[in-house]
Amino acid sequence: MIGWFWRKKLIPRVILIAVALVFIALPAGGMVLRTLQNTYGNLYMPTVAFLKQNSGANDIVMGGADLAFGLGFDSNLVADGCFGYYTGKRPKFIVYDSAGETSWQDSKTFSPEFYEYFPRLLNEEYRLAFENAGYKVYERK
Repeated sequence: MIGWFWRKKLIPRVILIAVALVFIALPAGGMVLRTLQNTYGNLYMPTVAFLKQNSGANDIVMGGADLAFGLGFDSNLVADGCFGYYTGKRPKFIVYDSAGETSWQDSKTFSPEFYEYFPRLLNEEYRLAFENAGYKVYERK
């Protein structure tokens, strides 16, 4: 589209160059920001390190499937977004992140039973054992 305007000379070329630079700079700026935040090193890896240090070979960890990259695909990780609501499973650790928070908030409309279940589960059966800006790890009492 910019090429068409360039050839037709309907808009000054300086403005076209500025528009093109904005379209390039926005995504590049986002990538730079994510790189500087280093969420992998500052949030994910400390959470994985905590779980590795505090869980045994037979302890079940319930959280997002992304944890398998840090804990290992042969670990006792259970990716259950309903945190045992349907299965009744009670892991040693529940790992809660922003995706879980969004899902839980959405459940207020779509599954009010789960919306009430999850905070009750955490309050009655778990304690907060680890927290950073990206993850909360709850350990069974």
